Amino acid sequence: MTDMSTTSPPATVATVTVATVTVATVTRIEPPDKLTQLRGRVLAINEDMSTDEVLAVTEAVDALYERVKEVRAMRDEAMVKYLQNRGDLTVGETVYTAGKEKRVKCRDNAAAFLAVADAAGGDIDAISDVLASGAWKYGATRALLGDEKFDEHFETTFTDVVKFKKLNTKFLKGRVAT
Repeated sequence: MTDMSTTSPPATVATVTVATVTVATVTRIEPPDKLTQLRGRVLAINEDMSTDEVLAVTEAVDALYERVKEVRAMRDEAMVKYLQNRGDLTVGETVYTAGKEKRVKCRDNAAAFLAVADAAGGDIDAISDVLASGAWKYGATRALLGDEKFDEHFETTFTDVVKFKKLNTKFLKGRVAT
């Protein structure tokens, strides 16, 4: 390549050659046709559809979701190895970095509670300061306190969701969803 700082082209030359270096190629993957079709089937769910039609869509979405989770886990594992060997990867405003995720699990709730109560000298405020908002087993707490006391200390809200239950099919002989 010619060093342009020391060589001046004639005034009539209007073409400049620049070296092209490809650092990375980012490819946007368009949704496959089957994904587009599945999206359409989901959007078409309505109260007039047969149970079989709704179940077919549900099973197709669940199967896709499981495959995506599997691929994502594989990607995460590969990315961790890549980042550990090559260092952080910055794409626009996003920085990918390998790290550690910390998880802590209590080995023995009763023993831990007694240790905390002892260390706090029985101070209930000090004990409650070390509890997380999700530290309660709501069913067991309700049974211990009773409904009225439980409702005094805990708020219960409801949100519309789809619930999934696995049925023991050996008890469903001859029954068909309609």
